[in-house]
Amino acid sequence: MDVLVRIEARPSDSPVLAHVNSIPVLPFGTRSRREVVTLYGQADAQSLALALAATFESERIEASALGVVRHLGVWPDRGAVGDSAWRDGTTGRLVTQDLDIPLLTLEARASELLGACGTTIRRVAAGSPWTTGPKAPSAR
Repeated sequence: MDVLVRIEARPSDSPVLAHVNSIPVLPFGTRSRREVVTLYGQADAQSLALALAATFESERIEASALGVVRHLGVWPDRGAVGDSAWRDGTTGRLVTQDLDIPLLTLEARASELLGACGTTIRRVAAGSPWTTGPKAPSAR
């Protein structure tokens, strides 16, 4: 799974911490599914860990069909709420599933993630690029 983390100003009309959107694995060439995590407001390791927890938990509870697209909102007092959709391989019909992941579940998974890879999560939340890859090229 590839994850792109974006940080944006908090929407004035919503207390949402993050949005998690998935881009499905395409049958012609992409290596893995891609997740886009958009954090709002002041990003920190805990909010990033909660958003990442939402990606793992939703993947665990949804159907294992190819081409799943997922949209979740992560709220500080509610957990993650959203849906997933995919095409049924036999009928071709669009199948949807509501997702509602309780905050306690997200917090438990976020704690595991911070324990396992907290340094990387903190670096990403702080906006440090190239945390696991090559160093950024110097500007000339």
